Amino acid sequence: MITAVSLFSGCGGSDMGIHQLGIDVLMANDIIPYARDLYLANLPETNYLLEDIRNIQSFPMADLLIGCYPCQGFSQGGIRKADNKINYLYREFARALNTITPKAFIVENVNGMLRSNYTHLLEDQIKTFEDAGYNVKYQVLNAAHYGVPQLRKRIFIVGIRKDLGVHYVFPTP
Repeated sequence: MITAVSLFSGCGGSDMGIHQLGIDVLMANDIIPYARDLYLANLPETNYLLEDIRNIQSFPMADLLIGCYPCQGFSQGGIRKADNKINYLYREFARALNTITPKAFIVENVNGMLRSNYTHLLEDQIKTFEDAGYNVKYQVLNAAHYGVPQLRKRIFIVGIRKDLGVHYVFPTP
């Protein structure tokens, strides 16, 4: 069975998707109590840590790491401050990535990360993940092109461990 660790999990929308594919989510994390409650109503077997990611010292080993770190700093509907410290929580994702060394990772976030005043954040993420030993690709995908009845453009950053010799290709709409 393929296993995963999920960070910045919220209510678990992404985790439900990978669970439906047969992937066992070993651990999930967020800081919002109602999100945890909804998550566990759907995925009660997952070890959900209601805790600031910066306080988590260990992670289970897994094949996949997924996450959607906070986007309020660069979201259209957010506070949009390039220097907001939550914009750098991807470093906590990278810390988990370096600890777990999964075969692959998936990050999903708002496409506001591509705006000119935030590209330094995206570039640093890519470099950080590549330095951790991953072949990294990113692309903006629109959920409407994949059967979701919603216009929702999101950036996906996907990495596959370099020693596996595999390069990711995004799905065709």
